[in-house]
Amino acid sequence: MGSVLLPDVSGIQNFDISDSTGLSARWKRWLRAFQLFAAGKGVTDVDQKYALLLHTAGMNVQDIFFTLPEGAGEGAYEKAVSALDAYFTPLSNAPYERSIFRSMIQSSSETIEQYITRLRQRADTCDFGNQNAIDERIRDQIIDKCLSHHLRRKLLEKGRTLTLANVRSIAKAMEDSERQAKSIEGQGQVNMIQSKGKQYGKNSFNSGNKSFNSGNKSTCTATCYSCGREGHIRTDPSCPARGKKCRKCKIRWSF
Repeated sequence: MGSVLLPDVSGIQNFDISDSTGLSARWKRWLRAFQLFAAGKGVTDVDQKYALLLHTAGMNVQDIFFTLPEGAGEGAYEKAVSALDAYFTPLSNAPYERSIFRSMIQSSSETIEQYITRLRQRADTCDFGNQNAIDERIRDQIIDKCLSHHLRRKLLEKGRTLTLANVRSIAKAMEDSERQAKSIEGQGQVNMIQSKGKQYGKNSFNSGNKSFNSGNKSTCTATCYSCGREGHIRTDPSCPARGKKCRKCKIRWSF
C-alpha cells in the first residue's frame, strides 16, 4: 500500500530523554501515543511509519538510535521499535520506581478510578510480575493511601477475598452515594434559606410574645406611646389603640 501525504505531523511531541526518571514507562506511553497517531493518520506503509517514528521521536532519539545494534523484526519499523525498546527498558530502576509507587497518595481532586489509573501507569516500571501481582499491589496501595477512612474500613471488611474489581465496585458505589447525598442536602439548604426569606419578608406582631418584625431580621424592643405595649411603634397597623379614643384627652387617635 502506498504512503500517505501528511501535511501536519505536529500532533505528537518529541520524546523527552532529558529526565531519566521513569524513562522506561514514559517511552512505552510515548510509543503507544505514536502508534495511535499513525493509525489515526492512516499510515500503514512500513517505510513511512519507520521514518515518521524517528521524526516524531526527535533528534535526541535519532542520535541514540543510529548508534544501536539492529533490533529484531522483519521490517525497518519493527526493528527500530525493537532496538529502542531494548535501549530504554533496561534503564528502569525497579527499587526506585517501587519507592515512588508506595509514596503515591490519592489526591483530593481524583476519584478512586483515576487513582487506580495513575497507580497502574507507575506499576508498569516496578517489575511487580504478572497482572494479578500488579492488581494486588494496587489494591493494597488504595487501602493504605486512599483519603476516605470509611472506604478503608469497607475494604478491610472483605479480608482475603478482596480483589481490585471489588475495590472499584465498592468505591464507585460510595462515591456515587456521597455525591447524591450532597446534592440532596444542598437542595435542602436552598429550600430552607428561601423559606426563611419569605418569613422575614412578612410583617408580624405578637402581643403575647412581644415580638415585632417589619420586613427585616431584627426584633423591635420599642414601647408604643399610644397603647403602652412593647414590640411595635404607634404607626403599626396592628396597634390596639389605632382608631380608639384616648381615655385621658378623649381624642381619637388617627395615624
